[in-house]
Amino acid sequence: MTDALLDIAGLDVTIRTDAGELHALRGVDLRIAAGETLGVVGESGCGKSMTALAIMGLLPRRARWRAERLSFEGRPLPVDDQRAMADLRGARIAMIFQDPMTSLNPTLTIGTQLVEGIRRHDGASATTARMRAIELLARVGIADPGARLGQYAHQFSGGQRQRVMIASALMCRPRLLIADEPTTALDVTIQAQILDLLGELRRELGLALLLITHDLGIVARMADRVAVMYAGEIVEEAPVRAAFTRPSHPYTRALIAALPIPGRTRPGSRLAAIAGRVPELIGGFAGCAFRERCALAAEGCARDPVPLQRRDATHAYRCVIAPERHASVSA
Repeated sequence: MTDALLDIAGLDVTIRTDAGELHALRGVDLRIAAGETLGVVGESGCGKSMTALAIMGLLPRRARWRAERLSFEGRPLPVDDQRAMADLRGARIAMIFQDPMTSLNPTLTIGTQLVEGIRRHDGASATTARMRAIELLARVGIADPGARLGQYAHQFSGGQRQRVMIASALMCRPRLLIADEPTTALDVTIQAQILDLLGELRRELGLALLLITHDLGIVARMADRVAVMYAGEIVEEAPVRAAFTRPSHPYTRALIAALPIPGRTRPGSRLAAIAGRVPELIGGFAGCAFRERCALAAEGCARDPVPLQRRDATHAYRCVIAPERHASVSA
């Protein structure tokens, strides 16, 4: 990919804990072009949200990071300079967090929270900022937006709060929007509405979207490319169609095998599941972190580092087992 808006290479994040050093991210590589949607998937605890926090400069106090490259718009991201990052957050990079109720201040009106960013970053007048807030609330489907600016977060439903968070993230017209599980707490109907809205806004505004989710159905619907994370590292990255039709890492294949298929999976039947759980990331370990759960595991899987393989210029995976062998073994 050329002219990446966000370019990450070799990102490591470790966190000091009472039990030892936790290796939250290990050699993460990510590139997103302007206007592109990259889906990041994996089980809970695989490092998806930690990757977003690293990009935003919001890592925990005990965290340490290093990277071969961590750049945005062709310049290094100043993640250790909180004043410089405050100038970028909201203005050029914005984030929608998992739970809007914990992200919105319950003591301030929605209007106050919406206009704060654009007045700081763009120097907009109170009138201009208010008009922008009304415009965006209407755009995300909030009825009577002018009146609702004076209300508080608890006066909105869950779906409405998520829409408010999207409006807030777009106030300063950012180039990159990070959506961390944006539909987790919503019912299916509201989920579909939020996803449709994000897709429309991406196309209309030319946003790059980093979409973090555990739902492969959302990835299939929304993303151009997908990065599969496991135990703090990316084990496969490919265009969405290639990832679903030619999964090249056993973990990706196991995730896809666990999906119910409309018209083929009988109601009430037992779904496939991945045995075991994500390994502890405290202390050191070598080789493929998935090998204890993998039906294809062999002696070579303990090799460290696990080599990066390529099926073609756009499809990479981190496994010593040839993809042709996957079909012969059940996920």
